[in-house]
Amino acid sequence: MWLITGGLLIGVLAAIAGIVDALLYKGTRSRSWPHSVGVLLMMILALFNVFIHSRDGWTSVMPTGLILSAIVSGLALVTSWMGYSLEARREGL
Repeated sequence: MWLITGGLLIGVLAAIAGIVDALLYKGTRSRSWPHSVGVLLMMILALFNVFIHSRDGWTSVMPTGLILSAIVSGLALVTSWMGYSLEARREGL
């Protein structure tokens, strides 16, 4: 539960940096909306995951907590790849 909460807090800081970046580079804003939607969905699901993990006991977490953790992990991989590809296009790599 604490690791997920820490990840959410760091995610909020990254979102603030992403918003500032999107405002500075107006040319890539139209291509960055799928990344933004994916990150927002990931953060919302992670918040629900924290609520599920905050309950006591193994049976309160299984299987919903495990499924949400797997979905959030998959979204993290996909959105990281999307963010990297946006940055690579901007840099011309």
